[in-house]
Amino acid sequence: TKDIYNAVVDNLEESTKDEKKIYIKYFDLSLKIKATDIKVYQNENLISENKIDQNNNTIGKVEINGKKIKSSNIKVYYNIYVTNEGEIDGYVQEIKDYLPTQLEFISDENKDWTKIDNQTIVYKSLEKEKIEPGDTKVVSLCLSWRNSNNNFGVIRNKAEISKCSNRSQTVDIDSIPDNKNEKEDDFDSEDVIISIKTGIEKRRNCILFISIVGICVFIYIKNKYVKM
Repeated sequence: TKDIYNAVVDNLEESTKDEKKIYIKYFDLSLKIKATDIKVYQNENLISENKIDQNNNTIGKVEINGKKIKSSNIKVYYNIYVTNEGEIDGYVQEIKDYLPTQLEFISDENKDWTKIDNQTIVYKSLEKEKIEPGDTKVVSLCLSWRNSNNNFGVIRNKAEISKCSNRSQTVDIDSIPDNKNEKEDDFDSEDVIISIKTGIEKRRNCILFISIVGICVFIYIKNKYVKM
């Protein structure tokens, strides 16, 4: 019995020595889209600009004069960040942006983007750029507001990695390109708000001015009669 036990132990030790651990590197690309700037033009003249702080989760917002809607033009600027969060070098052959109905694509403002239909534009200029693990590539995009009384409110722009690859043909560990799954990390969206000025701020400033004048008049009259 003891001999049998020793033989089994010896076999287990030999098997353990022969075992080879195989570690498979994983492939993982992610995408984030952020609004960086909103510019408001009146008759082609820049009248206001909202640079959005990327360190805070604030929503970019602009207001325009309700009487000047027809002469207003608003441009929203975005950065799209593609990051290699995996362990394998990769390439992004195509990024898709799904245009919100309130914004339109202007080709002159986006030389590396191509419109494929009324709701979709694509970017392919990264297809030959290797993205190393830990690296991020940045793609810029400018969209123009569709001037209309019906296009105010929250405007959501969406983007996705629609084609990607690597030399080992390893699939992304947590995403499927071009499937419009908003829960995957190769898909992201960003909101901005375009609204009409309500005039509340103007009335508030007017009330404040009247109040200050009233206090000054009261102090003047009080001091005048006290001295008498």
